Amino acid sequence: ARAGDRARSETVARAAFAPVLACIDAFSERALRPAPVQLAYVLATCALARGDARDALATLEAAERRCLEPHPNLLFLAASARERLGETDAAERLYRACLALDGRRFAIPVNPGFTAGAPRLRLASLALLRGDAGSALELLEGIGGALDLPARLLRAEARLVRRDAANALRELAPLLAGPASIDPPPDLFALAGWAAALSGSREPSLLDAARRAPPERWIEPRRKSLLRAD
Repeated sequence: ARAGDRARSETVARAAFAPVLACIDAFSERALRPAPVQLAYVLATCALARGDARDALATLEAAERRCLEPHPNLLFLAASARERLGETDAAERLYRACLALDGRRFAIPVNPGFTAGAPRLRLASLALLRGDAGSALELLEGIGGALDLPARLLRAEARLVRRDAANALRELAPLLAGPASIDPPPDLFALAGWAAALSGSREPSLLDAARRAPPERWIEPRRKSLLRAD
């Protein structure tokens, strides 16, 4: 969503959030109470988009205290916020809690992938931060569809950690050969440059393409270090 649209959504949701929480609190403990999942989701998503992970967590914790059971939409955003704050152990626990809820039915619909592919992607990324390429590859097995691009990039990164440039390039090849109308993230060029260097054929043009990209285009900011390694 555009920044202006997000700001308007956040303004509307924030104005409604406190009154909704107050209404929920007015119910008796035995009453069937509504849950503030949707409002909290909007507010936390907007807070994360503007880089305020602590504000997102405050919103999510206020909502979770009023939910009868954990909801994957809120758990996943809480995990994302913890990850951005560098609290990787807490983030991993929350992502695994999302996976544990796969197949459960909820009155409020679960976002696609929030109990399957999306937390597996993030767990794989955290595994790579620890240098555990094997666990990352296991977590990424079978992920495709709407998550194909980030999954391919992570699989390629895991292969490169193992210095397996050939298989990394096989992961990246379909993305590098994609339609010209698709604007790929700079991560693709940085990883392809790493793979080329491991193969013995440096390709400065790949890293130059990554350097030209705006900072916000990076999927995994840690990959910017590949440009400094050149």
